[in-house]
Amino acid sequence: MSNWSCVSISGFSGTLDAAAVLAVFIQAMTRYERVLSR
Repeated sequence: MSNWSCVSISGFSGTLDAAAVLAVFIQAMTRYERVLSR
C-alpha cells in the first residue's frame, strides 16, 4: 500500500489513486458479502 503514496507524491493525480483503491475495496466487499450469503 505504501507504493500508492509514493505514486501520488511523484506527481500522478490523486483521483486516479482514490479510484483504484475504491474499486479494489468495492470488489473485496462484494466478494465478502457473497461468501457470507452462502
